[in-house]
Amino acid sequence: KEIIIKSKDEIGQLGDSVNEMTRSLVKAAQDEHLLMDGKVVQQTFLPLGVDKNGNKTTTAQLKDQSVEFFGYYEGASEVSGDYFDYKKLDDRWYVTIKCDVSGHGVPAALLMTVVATLFRKYFENWTYKNKGTDLTSLVCTINDFIDGLGIKGKFATIIFALIDTKTSDVYLCNAGDNIVHIYDSNQKKQKV
Repeated sequence: KEIIIKSKDEIGQLGDSVNEMTRSLVKAAQDEHLLMDGKVVQQTFLPLGVDKNGNKTTTAQLKDQSVEFFGYYEGASEVSGDYFDYKKLDDRWYVTIKCDVSGHGVPAALLMTVVATLFRKYFENWTYKNKGTDLTSLVCTINDFIDGLGIKGKFATIIFALIDTKTSDVYLCNAGDNIVHIYDSNQKKQKV
């Protein structure tokens, strides 16, 4: 709502200032609403838990007799390029991804959704027999797609892990991220 003051004195200047401040607050509220919508969309790609009201929580957990996954997500800003996921592929195999797209905000979040989509698509019909444990083609597909966008300075660091629950073998593939954190249940501590 605009305050209309026709005088050109201090009261008129005050009215102009209040109107400008009101417009700025409305724009900020609209921008925040868009970012909140973006955060909700981004969270749909993450395996986060759901509270009793149907809202995504900040944690994710999957546990069965062979493996346990736990994740925590709180983006640096309303939307970000942070992504993790895990998926049971069959009775024997699981896959995980940890990804960080450079930068923050909407551009990083958009690239994160591209990585998440390519990851999910690759493992949609995955079997050990048809794709094996070599994840090079997936990393190359993601790299080529991001590079093909031609956005200077944008990249994603990624670690994939295929886990064979029958043999306890883990097959890793990394792209720019070579730090893996593993919890050693015997020593009850995290190792790098």
